[in-house]
Amino acid sequence: MKYSLESFAEPVEVKTWIKSDVESIKNAWISAEQITKWFLTRAEHFDSTGQPVDEAKEGGRYVWTWVEGSQDQAQIIEVSASRFVFGWFEGNGTVTVTWEPDPAGDVLVKIHQEMHDGTLDERIYAQKECHLGWAFFITNLKAWLEHGIDLRETDPTRRGATNV
Repeated sequence: MKYSLESFAEPVEVKTWIKSDVESIKNAWISAEQITKWFLTRAEHFDSTGQPVDEAKEGGRYVWTWVEGSQDQAQIIEVSASRFVFGWFEGNGTVTVTWEPDPAGDVLVKIHQEMHDGTLDERIYAQKECHLGWAFFITNLKAWLEHGIDLRETDPTRRGATNV
């Protein structure tokens, strides 16, 4: 099979089954307090008027900070019973998180990232780096919800690790 350079900039998706309820998974993503338990060091959410809020609101914005101090901020596009959609890479991309329960009581969680702005090299870099990061963080979400453990490295001087 022959690949073109553009194929490396195509959307990426990771998914896993989590033994949890839909509401807990949704809250893990939209609650500023909950998302710092498994993904971020700090999360700030703002409504459409710029007022701080505890949960991500459609039409609002976020400022997220990771352990080593890097930040991202963009618009919150959708918050619903089955998905959370937000801008990514300062709004140069979009991440869609969905959760679908099955009859056995597990929930299929999917993270789909699409980069739509930037040069081809920038989009390839974002897709490559984030694919690895999303694989780690969806695993960390599973570990946190199912077992109460956080697999992240918490030392900010250990840059370059997948989980920082």
